[in-house]
Amino acid sequence: MIEFRDVHKSFGNLEVLKGINLNIEKGQVVTLIGPSGSGKSTILRCINLLEKPTKGQVFIDGTDITVPKADIQAVRKNIGMVFQHFNLFPHMTVMENMTYAPVKVNKIPKDKAAENALELLKLVGLVEKADAYPGKLSGGQKQRLCIARALLKKPKILILDDSTSAVDTRTDTLIRRAFAEEIPDTTKFIIAQRISSVQDADRILVLDDGRVAAFGTHDELLASSEIYRDVYDSQMKGADDDARRTC
Repeated sequence: MIEFRDVHKSFGNLEVLKGINLNIEKGQVVTLIGPSGSGKSTILRCINLLEKPTKGQVFIDGTDITVPKADIQAVRKNIGMVFQHFNLFPHMTVMENMTYAPVKVNKIPKDKAAENALELLKLVGLVEKADAYPGKLSGGQKQRLCIARALLKKPKILILDDSTSAVDTRTDTLIRRAFAEEIPDTTKFIIAQRISSVQDADRILVLDDGRVAAFGTHDELLASSEIYRDVYDSQMKGADDDARRTC
């Protein structure tokens, strides 16, 4: 379980998080939506201590990770994170990018690491690019590679900071299927822009001006959250307009 208790975060005089209280169960998929500057990335960066709360506490499995003596490396060891930008080794092939950490850090035999990597590359539609270098990949392909690499780690917590923005809807579906098949017990946090990427989540967190505006399932939020309904209606209208233009 992950718990936020009255979490605040300020950068100088700017308060970005304003009293966040949340309880997330193990294995849940939680998506975050909200306008730019609402605090989505800051919340996620508090989970792996890339940012420390100015006030309040964050608990992972009952342990307060915000205490002064918290073992930051131990916390991060069990967390996978995929950012908007690509942290790939440009001089390594796709397969080498996948297997480097499992072999060097986790001491997994090279053949086993390659076997596991190949299965994940199949899941995200990159198996034919196994011998290519990152410079030969599109933005969407690089993002899929980063996600596959994070899946290979099988973390207890996986954080995707708008990491599916560069992939199409079909690939987004493949990635979510990979989550369900490969890491069902991993708690997953996903910042997403598309309602299609959000609505199947176990919980949707709607942020506005550093506060929790709503928290629930897709159906619950359609019934109770004006902000969520506005986003949903806007995107559905846009999809209808696009469909009419292609007819």
